[in-house]
Amino acid sequence: MFCLACVSEIPAHALVDSGATTNFLDQAFAAHFDVPLDPVDPPMTVETIDGRKLIAGPIKFATQPLCLTIGAHEEAIRFYGTADLHFPLVLGKAWLRTHDPQVAWSWNAISFLSLQCIDYIRHTCAGQEVSTLAISIPPELTDFADVFSEKEVDRLPPHRPYDCPVDLLPNVLLPRGRLYSMSEPELAALWDFLDKNLARGFIQPLSSPLSSSPLHQEDGGLTLCRITTPCRSFRS
Repeated sequence: MFCLACVSEIPAHALVDSGATTNFLDQAFAAHFDVPLDPVDPPMTVETIDGRKLIAGPIKFATQPLCLTIGAHEEAIRFYGTADLHFPLVLGKAWLRTHDPQVAWSWNAISFLSLQCIDYIRHTCAGQEVSTLAISIPPELTDFADVFSEKEVDRLPPHRPYDCPVDLLPNVLLPRGRLYSMSEPELAALWDFLDKNLARGFIQPLSSPLSSSPLHQEDGGLTLCRITTPCRSFRS
């Protein structure tokens, strides 16, 4: 199965694979986001499930401990770099044994509830220095670097003295949301959005039949976007 994750604040899909002995990071992903890789001496030989040597060859590079975030779960983790992975990240058997996560197969979600996991995270994050990659910001925007901080977006902005009302037209019939099927990646993106924003306090559970549909981003990404255009026709 796969899950949505962030490695050093970079969003990425991670394949959870009990057949992989350790944790891997795609070298093309590392090159694209300037993730530093250190030499592995001696190189590590990897075999596929049928006993053949990995086509990409021995593992020659590895990362320093990076900050991996899955939902509210955060840890320091080291990845081995290899080529031709179908996912940016692979979390293997060693990671599964360490955290013993609970998997909800019906909506492709992972929960970290074991005491071993909580204890491990507390000791690991306290005892290791985690590398945080600098986000590439154009020079003309460096004065606004805090806008791009993942930690800063976990807090709502301070209240202002202005409160602009959103008044609806009287007796207007508001549109109801429609049910439709979603793919596994879409469901994973939706649940990731809900889990993060419920934990932040940005949203609350609601049973109202009124809703808007999530949309794809223009670049094909799966960050949740919502339709607001139809609502404008009901405002005074």
